[in-house]
Amino acid sequence: MQGGPQERQGGVYVFGGKSRVANWTVSHVFLVVGGIALFCCLVTVRDMVMLQRALMASALFFVPAIFIRLLWRDRCYRTEIDTGTEKIRFFRFYSKEVVEAPVRSVEFRCDRTELVCLYAGVKFTIFLEYMDPITELLPQGVEIKFSEGSSGRFAKRQFEKRRRARNENHTGRQPG
Repeated sequence: MQGGPQERQGGVYVFGGKSRVANWTVSHVFLVVGGIALFCCLVTVRDMVMLQRALMASALFFVPAIFIRLLWRDRCYRTEIDTGTEKIRFFRFYSKEVVEAPVRSVEFRCDRTELVCLYAGVKFTIFLEYMDPITELLPQGVEIKFSEGSSGRFAKRQFEKRRRARNENHTGRQPG
């Protein structure tokens, strides 16, 4: 994927990557897996028994493809925040649609494994590695909620610890 975890383009911060091949592959998982299964069948078929075994083995490709498709249907491969207009754009896997929303109307929730953004009843999941840089760009007054329970309390402690360390590094004080 192109780009690092954060690129700056004139007030627009980009989190995630963009790759035509990767996006096409993820968007057409069943076609890719079917092609792999067909290739395996063509390479290994010598008789009917081999064909049956190859078709059974192709299920080993389809089952994970289905699970990935189900688990990642809300996941965003790319998120953009425009600090000038206070807008956020979500680019979801398996969808060509780009959702743009005012940052102040998005509800941010965090737990131990992901950052979830809720807008107009729709869920957008962002990889947790982008949580800190994204939360630094949010305007004043936008609240980040943490999940209930021990994992939420743990995530909040870790988040506050990282935020304090960043603030100490920015002010020039030595942590500790």
